Amino acid sequence: MPKNLWIRIGVLVAVASALMWVAQELLQKVAQILIWTGCAGVALMAIGMVLELRGNKAKAIAGSDAKAVSGGDKPVE
Repeated sequence: MPKNLWIRIGVLVAVASALMWVAQELLQKVAQILIWTGCAGVALMAIGMVLELRGNKAKAIAGSDAKAVSGGDKPVE
């Protein structure tokens, strides 16, 4: 490692610039894929919410039909 501060800063700037250039090139190649994967993620969240609401609704209906026993949470048969 060089002992001169100016050389250290120059190396740091050159390496940072090279890494930013590589990141920019990769981002250009995957930009279209990112749009579709983002939409797929939103769609999966929506499907999960619908399934969760269906499950909660079914539990609420089943829970209202059952009679509670004191000291337990099982329905009376």
